[in-house]
Amino acid sequence: MQNKGFIKVLAGALIVVCLFYLSFSFVTNYYSNKAKEYAKGDIQKEYYFLDSLSANPVWLGYTLKECREKEINLGLDLKGGMNVTLEVSVPDIVKALSNNNSSENFNKAMSLAQKRQASSQADFLTLFEQAYKEIDPNARLSTIFSTYELKDKIPLNASNEDVMKVLRAEVEAAVANSFNVLRTRIDRFGVVQPNIQRLETTGRILIELPGIKEPERVRKLLQGTANLEFWETYELKEITDNLVAVNTLLKSTYAPAIDSTVQTEDTSAVSVPVKKSAQQLLIDSLKSTAGTKTQSATSDEATRAQREKENPLFSILQLNLTQNGQPADGAVVGVAHYGDTSKINKYLNTPQVKALLKSDLIFKWGVKAIDEKEQVFQLYAIKITNTAEKKAPLEGDVITDASSDFGQYSSYATVNMQMDPDGANIWARLTEQNIGRSIAIVLDGYVYSAPRVNDKIPGGRSEITGNFTVEEAKDLANVLKSGRMPAPTRIVQEDVVGPTLGQESIEKGLMSFVIAFALIMLYMMLYYGLVPGIIANIALLGNVFLLLAILASFKGVLTLPGIAGIVLTLGMAVDTNVLIYERAREELRMGKNPQNAIKEGYSQSASAIIDANLTSMLTGIVLFIFGTGPIKGFATTLIIGIITSLITGFILSRFFYDFVFKSDKLNKKLTFSTKVTKNWFSHPTFDFIGKRKLGYIISGTIILIGTVSLFTNGLNQGIDFSGGRNYIVSFNNKVETEELRNLLSESFDGEALSVITIKSNEADKGDNRVRISTNFKISEQSQEIDDEIHTRLYNGLKPVLGGVSKDEFINKNIISSQKVGPAIADDIKNSAVWAMILSILGIGLYIFIRFRNIAFSLGAIFSLAHDAFIIIICYSLFYKIMPFALEVDQSFVAAILTIIGFSVNDTVVIFDRIREYKGLYPNRPLRELLNDSLNSTLGRTFSTSLTVLLVLLCILFLGGDVIRGFMFALVVGTVAGSYSTLFLAVPVVFETMIRSKKYKNKKELGVTK
Repeated sequence: MQNKGFIKVLAGALIVVCLFYLSFSFVTNYYSNKAKEYAKGDIQKEYYFLDSLSANPVWLGYTLKECREKEINLGLDLKGGMNVTLEVSVPDIVKALSNNNSSENFNKAMSLAQKRQASSQADFLTLFEQAYKEIDPNARLSTIFSTYELKDKIPLNASNEDVMKVLRAEVEAAVANSFNVLRTRIDRFGVVQPNIQRLETTGRILIELPGIKEPERVRKLLQGTANLEFWETYELKEITDNLVAVNTLLKSTYAPAIDSTVQTEDTSAVSVPVKKSAQQLLIDSLKSTAGTKTQSATSDEATRAQREKENPLFSILQLNLTQNGQPADGAVVGVAHYGDTSKINKYLNTPQVKALLKSDLIFKWGVKAIDEKEQVFQLYAIKITNTAEKKAPLEGDVITDASSDFGQYSSYATVNMQMDPDGANIWARLTEQNIGRSIAIVLDGYVYSAPRVNDKIPGGRSEITGNFTVEEAKDLANVLKSGRMPAPTRIVQEDVVGPTLGQESIEKGLMSFVIAFALIMLYMMLYYGLVPGIIANIALLGNVFLLLAILASFKGVLTLPGIAGIVLTLGMAVDTNVLIYERAREELRMGKNPQNAIKEGYSQSASAIIDANLTSMLTGIVLFIFGTGPIKGFATTLIIGIITSLITGFILSRFFYDFVFKSDKLNKKLTFSTKVTKNWFSHPTFDFIGKRKLGYIISGTIILIGTVSLFTNGLNQGIDFSGGRNYIVSFNNKVETEELRNLLSESFDGEALSVITIKSNEADKGDNRVRISTNFKISEQSQEIDDEIHTRLYNGLKPVLGGVSKDEFINKNIISSQKVGPAIADDIKNSAVWAMILSILGIGLYIFIRFRNIAFSLGAIFSLAHDAFIIIICYSLFYKIMPFALEVDQSFVAAILTIIGFSVNDTVVIFDRIREYKGLYPNRPLRELLNDSLNSTLGRTFSTSLTVLLVLLCILFLGGDVIRGFMFALVVGTVAGSYSTLFLAVPVVFETMIRSKKYKNKKELGVTK
């Protein structure tokens, strides 16, 4: 190896970086275990313990919160939770932009666009524009959209192209606003490590919520339209006496009762009045107790309880007072730690406390924390002027525009706001009545800003000033704009995984990983000898270490398919060592010493290894681009695994061989075989080309049987492709699927449902599970449909549930659910088709570029198409008899693409040997040359296929149900891929070359007939 010193330094630096990123996972796991020990099963105490440390430095200067952001996150299928794809209703936005125009042509175009959207990949605006032109080619869109609100952007003489540009910008702004609203709602929901991101498809937003136990509440939260309001406020000095009376009442009467049901927090008591700013007191208090909060949680509970008993309200709500102890100006009542907000809400909403407060007074929290640690929030006093309806005097639908800007005389950003005529009149009256007071801007029940009114504001155009940063001003402008744009969201895809199912997935995934890893290590030592086996196994360990570190550095999420990807990577990583070792064995048979043999093994196999891995990576990239959810996780680990296997196979293992070569004793033991395997595949002479017609007959027969099955049995489409809902339901007693099917058919108005048994680790404890699939009313978009489906499920299954209530059935018996809308299903199908086409064509093109002969491309494409069709055939033949689901879904497509990558890996290795032999033996007949190439690589084909099969079988039998069908497809594909490489790919190359050289001497081809 050249530049050994540099490579060693680089390798050392890489190890340090890997340890750095992996260390965060160990740190967070340590504190999670401490939290569980402290909580003793109480989930609220566990959250409190972790929250109390979230802002404290715990490792290398990083806070616990920052460590949790850098750890390897587990996917929802491993720890339970909810995965939702929301779609913002673009048609509703377009209708709102037109002021609900009643034009016949406009409404016809809207209906036609919505109808076409169900079967088109184009976005709604494009379809609407096309439909409008079809209905009236000469019509101008400006007559529809030049409304009062948009007249400055869309004049009546604007072209249709200009109108569409404005509409796209407005729709984009509405979707962005919806995204911001959803992000804020989720942040306030209290979910640990949520994930929210916009998808490439216009109007779609992906949300992942780990640990959710109330999916129905989440559905309502996510699908509600944003509600922007402008409220009058009370000054703190107007309600201080009331708050003191409340504190006194709670102290004498209600604190003990409430304390028994509410988790207390550690905050310092403050008497009223105080000499220092209450807000600063709280921040100082948090700083002083940041390091002792954990200790207080375990050893000072009695002291905390005593402080709260003396001042139930003021010990956790710090009033907004001036330096001399007087109530400060403004609507801010005080500040509190976020852990105390729920308790304060409970105090202020008890009937006896409400009796002491003004009847038109309500309280709302600020949306953002005011301290650097993001733990302290402000409480505002809101005044209800319309006590009969309890509505805000002004709502967000009057806003026509809002934007951020810089103040003329200030370095801070400002927000400009424009209202329609009706809103402007109300706003003028509202500001006139509240000069010198604050008006609270409230969205979804949280105060975003409460600017003070300096003077009456006529005309509806206002400037909001404050110490806004640029980002804060943009956020407030977006909030204001969200009020004028009704952009309802609906769930188009949903997965809910219960914590029990998630824990089982972890156990099964780890078990399959450990057993597969052990089998591979054992095989390498038994087949290639102790020393080569140990070095190969060290490279495998380094591969896993490096893979996990890269995942951590990119903040990757580890899912069950991701674990499967890691395990499969192990099987494929062995191929690098197998190619090197098999080449070294050949060199030893030619009389070279072990040192030269391994040197030649590395150099001569490099081309085949790189080509094989690049073609496999190509399919991984296609999987990543076109896959979603778990499949993307599988593709991520596969791509990273291919890269790390090249690094560890070429560099790490070579370091150890350099060490071995320094020892004569070890050097002599390098035979790359054992007594049992010494003569395995040493001189095989099988005539693959001569038996090619037998291969054609076998494949033709299987394809014929499969074609008949496809026409008679068909394929079992999963809800990914057909749209629908899946529910995994647990029963206390054993149930028969046919009985459940009959019960549910009646409940679902005769609709056919799929009911299959699901195996689980808890079956011997009375946990019997079935999976129920239905596409009943899947195309309907009403928010009440999910509840209707739950009701029908409950009513149908009630005879076998044993007295379980509906709420218990939904929250306990349904341990997992999945929903895919028809639009998502169409997208998935189209993506799947494109993924397979691009993979095969891309591989064919790569092979043509590398081998400069169309025969090799045709051979590869033919064998890959054969392998894919064999998998499809097996799904058609066996889906009715297998004890697990064989559905055509995303996992099925991912399996085909994975097998394409594996099969071409094997094929490329043989093609590489053919190219090498053609250079070494230019006069050797083609038939003999191809047979020699196939026989010389037979040992590699055997070892790689066997190790991959061992891995796949481990996952198939020991992995979770969610990937069992996926693994079945990979097992079938692995066998088919090995067969097609030997009996189809190379024979097709031979057939193509025969025809391309038909005018040359047949002796040159090795053909006698």
